Amino acid sequence: DVPPEELLIRYESLLVESAQKHSIKTGKLGLFLSGGKDSSVLSIAVKLAGLDNVEAITLGFSDRSIDEGEDARHVTKHLGIPFRLMRFSEDEYLSKWTDVVNSLGQPMGDFAVLPVYAAIGALGDEFKLFWDGTGSDSSFGIPATYQEALGWWLNRSAPFLKRFPWNLFPRGFSYTADKLISILHGYAEEQFVSWNGWSGEEISCLTGSKPDFSSSYLYQIYAECRTPIEHKTRTLCEVWEPENAYRKVVQSANSQASVVRFPFLDNRLTQFTRNLPENQRYFNRQNKILIRALLAKHLPEHIVAKPKGSFMFPKQYILNGRNFELIKRYLSDSVIKNHRLVDAKIAGQYVKEYMQGNKNLEDRIWILLMLHTWLEIGKVGRI
Repeated sequence: DVPPEELLIRYESLLVESAQKHSIKTGKLGLFLSGGKDSSVLSIAVKLAGLDNVEAITLGFSDRSIDEGEDARHVTKHLGIPFRLMRFSEDEYLSKWTDVVNSLGQPMGDFAVLPVYAAIGALGDEFKLFWDGTGSDSSFGIPATYQEALGWWLNRSAPFLKRFPWNLFPRGFSYTADKLISILHGYAEEQFVSWNGWSGEEISCLTGSKPDFSSSYLYQIYAECRTPIEHKTRTLCEVWEPENAYRKVVQSANSQASVVRFPFLDNRLTQFTRNLPENQRYFNRQNKILIRALLAKHLPEHIVAKPKGSFMFPKQYILNGRNFELIKRYLSDSVIKNHRLVDAKIAGQYVKEYMQGNKNLEDRIWILLMLHTWLEIGKVGRI
């Protein structure tokens, strides 16, 4: 067995090699930095590779509970990398909505497409190339939590439990109990889908046709997986990342004559990480063991130890902005009836309920808005 210290040295060397290979000699390179592990590792690679034309760019928000600016600033200050924090206003996002939708080949559910599109548009003349930190999860794997793993095995080994009316069970007494109830009440194939979108039953009511997801790639993955970590990793890396994480950045860049690269997808780097011993990829429900070791080597503990959640975009900017302006424009009764994809009366009830304060409908109203905006601005010919 290769000692962990030697694996770390080799990984560090390949990261530097990838950084040098995917950089540019003239002009500025913008690194999208969230303050999370992966983009922080790319910041370390920039420092080790001696790239002096790179500036880290963080997309922030006025809501400090979802703003990552300070986390990213600590990383760049320690490494000595130029840093830029960008915040766009609600009005700026609203004004870019149709351009963002128009840039997409098809509607998508990832809210983060908006700040990425806005940033590339604002910086495109200044930067010749952008880096994105997506790509390491498929190699390192994403361990399931204790509750997720237990729920996954119960779905597999005791399918009769699905017949229980879990939605009637009281909640709020225990996180573990709440999580298990949620897993057992939902569809096993969709356990690791965080998107709170339309259910099959709701789609059936909206469209008058019952959807069949059994042949979808998401459901095929579940049938093929043998462990919770395999299911969780493949759901993220084979469904969400290609359809959202990569597409939002690539299409935002391409539509504005810019270029983006993903250093973690370097062939030599991915070959190395996929062949790592399991205990250097994940261990005891902790992921990215080797990446954590690299971070600990180059960054202070208070930076490395800080918890990092998913990148969040305040959906209310688009859905609620200017007194629901976009909803009133693109989800009006006449627009919905014109495109005849969903029942206007039923959709209208959901829209009304959301506008009256039901925030649980945010994801569902978002996709209705995205779809009908996409249709209204002339994409209908591509369906």
